[in-house]
Amino acid sequence: MGLFDHLSHLGVSITRPGRGIFVLYHPAAPPVRPLQLFESEVCPFSRKVREFLSEFDIDYISYPTARGSQHREKLKELGGKKLFPFLLDPNTGRRIYESEEIITYLCEQYGRGRGLFSHLRAPFQTINALISSSIRQKGASVERGIEQRPLPREMLVLYQYEGSPSCRMIREVLHSLDLPCWIKNVAHGSMRRAELLRVSGEVHIPYFIDTNTATSLSDPQAIMRYLLATYGPHASSSRSAV
Repeated sequence: MGLFDHLSHLGVSITRPGRGIFVLYHPAAPPVRPLQLFESEVCPFSRKVREFLSEFDIDYISYPTARGSQHREKLKELGGKKLFPFLLDPNTGRRIYESEEIITYLCEQYGRGRGLFSHLRAPFQTINALISSSIRQKGASVERGIEQRPLPREMLVLYQYEGSPSCRMIREVLHSLDLPCWIKNVAHGSMRRAELLRVSGEVHIPYFIDTNTATSLSDPQAIMRYLLATYGPHASSSRSAV
């Protein structure tokens, strides 16, 4: 990773200090089926929702909507507009645009309601998220050459938390390759860390699983190399269609 990558990651972390690193509250009744979030890694409003999900200890399936993404058409079919973030809750059938409406819904549906302080600080969080997103734009567009590549048959899985720079780099690659992924949040204090320990034998974050190729990896650089080699524009058709 070059100097610019280091500096831009540091800039994001400084402008969003502590967000998405610790679990602040556990859901009173967690979703039975994973939520589906159509989002962009560089979108400040998507960032706010991802941070909240990490702090609320809720996992979700991320559908990337970077420029050139095939998921934008699916987004329009589901919600009527190519706007994001967009939340589809398969447990209740709710379909919601707008970051603040999504956060309020999650608090009311799976928590104990949203407090006044959370509403009051929302405008400041939005401004701050805009600054963070302006610092780092990787993952904003889908790489050329993967337009006809079929998606993996089985969903990719990433144990991660939003505030981790290493996890951010992996999400950027997932978005640039237009790959949906089951994001299992394991921020500090997460109830899901026991699951990660059972799955991997240690609590090492990030931890990536691709059941299509029986691959499990924990080194961030190795995960990114694997994604590019298996699902990138130069991957062979036999490997990218696993």
